[in-house]
Amino acid sequence: MNVMMLYDAIGEISDEFIQEAEEAQSKRRKYWWQGLVAACFIVAIMALPVSAELINGYVSNLLAPLYGSAQTDLVDKIGVPIEANVTVGDYTLSADAIIGDRYSFAIVYSLKRADGKPLPEGLYFESYYNSLTGDFGGGVCEHILSEDRTTLKIVQKWTSSTELLLNRNATIEFLNLMHDNGDDSKTTVAKGTWRLKFVVRYENSAKVIPVDNVTVKDGNGVEYHIEKVELSPVGIHFDITVHNPHQNSVINEPIYQGFTLSVVLEDNTEIKVENWNLGTHGDLDSSTLVADFGAMFDVPISMEEVDALRICNTFMKLP
Repeated sequence: MNVMMLYDAIGEISDEFIQEAEEAQSKRRKYWWQGLVAACFIVAIMALPVSAELINGYVSNLLAPLYGSAQTDLVDKIGVPIEANVTVGDYTLSADAIIGDRYSFAIVYSLKRADGKPLPEGLYFESYYNSLTGDFGGGVCEHILSEDRTTLKIVQKWTSSTELLLNRNATIEFLNLMHDNGDDSKTTVAKGTWRLKFVVRYENSAKVIPVDNVTVKDGNGVEYHIEKVELSPVGIHFDITVHNPHQNSVINEPIYQGFTLSVVLEDNTEIKVENWNLGTHGDLDSSTLVADFGAMFDVPISMEEVDALRICNTFMKLP
């Protein structure tokens, strides 16, 4: 049984032993040592997440409150943090929802005044930190003011070239609320750090698309051998083998910039994927490298509406 399976089992084990302990106390059983063994077993199991938490940040949703984090419910495959909010000065920040797949996620936050008054246009946070993001990937943070101007929606998107680790205790920080004055100047509206802690939990809705010897060529003549495709409503991931431009040469300009991708819907609407990242790894002396392509859609796309992918100039119809 791995660590995560053990975490999931803690609730059931604890409930069972607690019930037995209560029955033992009410009936005053003679064999009191059995309850003691059970209690020690519970203590031993409960101690395991502590060391794991210190090492890598994992925490079960059940135990999140013990570490000062909010639990996260699942509603229609979307993670909904429970009471994950913090107030600094006159402004309250809340984590509202999390969606994603194995490689991408988006977290939606809301910022409101504590007194409910409207917010001015041009508000934004000076900087932010998310413990889930790493060195292999890229993302954006968007600020959108609601029509009634009472809520600033903040959407944080991240796409990783490696698999994301779910059921992870995240620490999110936003620093200094600023106002863009529109004349290349800015004003500090509220100084401080808005810190949230909650379990990142959502249902991976991606599916693997069968591919067989799909090789595409971009406008610069670079070939990409597509070996695996994972598609979800929020994003797409490719495993690729690509020519190694570093072999016997020095690279002085961006590479793989000719790669393009569009999602083609059943009504022939073509959605160009603009924001993506492609990372490579392998022996720089070899002729090929292994590449990971990842992209998150600007808005979720219904899987039922996707008919094909246009990879560079190659049309690939989905089964």
